Parts: sequence; structure tokens; C-alpha cells
Amino acid sequence: QQIKTLGREILARPVAMSWRVAGKDARAKPSGLSFTEKAEDRVAWQASLTGGGLRATVNAWMEFDGLIYTDVELRPEEDELEIQELKIEVPIRKDAATQFIANGGGGNFRASVIYREIPADKPWAWNSAEQPYPGFQRALRGGNYLPQIWIGNDQVGLNFCGENDSGWTVDEKLPAQEILPGDSTVIYRMNIIARPVKIGAEGRRFHFILLPTPAKPEPVGWRGDCNIGG
Repeated sequence: QQIKTLGREILARPVAMSWRVAGKDARAKPSGLSFTEKAEDRVAWQASLTGGGLRATVNAWMEFDGLIYTDVELRPEEDELEIQELKIEVPIRKDAATQFIANGGGGNFRASVIYREIPADKPWAWNSAEQPYPGFQRALRGGNYLPQIWIGNDQVGLNFCGENDSGWTVDEKLPAQEILPGDSTVIYRMNIIARPVKIGAEGRRFHFILLPTPAKPEPVGWRGDCNIGG
């Protein structure tokens, strides 16, 4: 429903998952939530989403620093189901999203990162298929999935990441990730399934990670403390 860091709300409205089956859009409807683990440094939960003949079981856990790991398993209610597309949208408050950093995961950090301001007064859009300069490096060849994307402002933000694109179906025409302008929001969209795929009774899984930033308040005077070596 909401993510807060440093007392500030990040989301403009709840995160939403939707998919297209047989040419029709089905907004996933929640059908249960239960906490499977509670501790001082970690909490875990499970929930289900259904619609259009598909069930998504969400297993997630959150650590003490706010890191949220989300594992989603897709299963058809019948033997097999073709899904045209599946996406997750994270609507971020515009005042909390003035810039973004995207990392391709390549070995050369300077050749793997993109820094951009998000304009507030002119048309814009960005997607992970962009090749900002010839030497831009990606960890995964042959696709446009990026393992690290951060959106925020000078004080707070939200980082999106994943170890790999396992369970995603990336397409050349529809990028794996997009940052788009919304109505008083900035939308981060994950196109998990970007072209038609068939899912059988064995199911299909994918994951993603959210980390509000800063993970914890910075020490007083941290910007002036550059004595890294001792």
C-alpha cells in the first residue's frame, strides 16, 4: 500500500500487477494475505492474485533495513494458458522522483551506468533498451533487462534490482523496464512478460527486489567524511 523512508511517503498509490490473456486485460485481484514469519530483523508474508484464468502466488520478505525480496509464481487455473503480457507498475510520487540512475551490470562501472534528471515540465520517457553511448555495458547479452534502477530525489528514493532476468520474457519491441510520466506521478514499469508465452501446470517464477533509500539515516556530517583509508 505504501513505502516510507525518513518519514516520507514514496508511493502515490499501491503497486499494481496486471496481465493480458486472450486479448483482454485482467487486473490482478488479491485473494489472501498471511504472515509466515515475524522477527525483530525480518518479516515474511504470502499473498495470492487471480484473474483471467491465472493465479500469481507472491512470497515476499523484508529485512531490517527495508529490503523487500519478492518471488512470484504463476500458474494457470487450467492445464495451460497463453499470456500475451504481464506487467507490474510502481507509481512514485512526483516530488520523490526527480532523477534516476540505471546500471547495466557490466564489468566497467563507468561504462555501465546512466544518470538522468526527470524533467517536470516537458514530455519525456525512458526505457531499458536505450543504448546511451557505444561503450555502454550490459551484464546480460542479447536482452534489455537492467539489474539496477534507482529513482528518487536528493533525500529519498526507491531502488529496483534483481540478480538476473530468470522468469522474465524480454522482447525487442517492448523493453523490460520503463520509466514513464503519470498523472502527478512517475511510473516505474516492469514488463515481466513482454510477448506471448504459454505457461503450463509446472508454472513459472520470477523475482524482483525493492530497497527504499537511504536504507537507514546517514551519520551526521557524512558528506564531509572522506577519510576512507583510516
